[in-house]
Amino acid sequence: MSPVQAPALIRPSAPAYEASPAAGSRPATRAARPRKAAVPYPHPDDDWQERGACRSANPSLFFAPDHESNHQRRFRETAAKAICGHCPVRAICRAYALQTGELYGIWGGTTERERMQANAHHRQTAAESVRK
Repeated sequence: MSPVQAPALIRPSAPAYEASPAAGSRPATRAARPRKAAVPYPHPDDDWQERGACRSANPSLFFAPDHESNHQRRFRETAAKAICGHCPVRAICRAYALQTGELYGIWGGTTERERMQANAHHRQTAAESVRK
């Protein structure tokens, strides 16, 4: 009798990105989806976070609390974006969030939804350039 090999989806040696789910199926939550490998952001110095304008601000402005109403969310996001508007490292922060797939919070003056839309637009543009 020959040994039974585990399927690729549960074999520990197979990276998550190699597993090919059934066509059209996606994990139920964003957190369960495999994340892209981190791509170095434009300025790889690690002290950019120390120079951010958000260092002296209340962190709750940048991350949504549970059960936040739409009005509260818009108010919080507007206040956080005002802080980001005067930040010396805003571009680096935004690039970091986009390239590492940061799922939560205001980063570089962008919300979670804005970053998802920017990534979707980038993927669509890349797909169109491949088709040409």
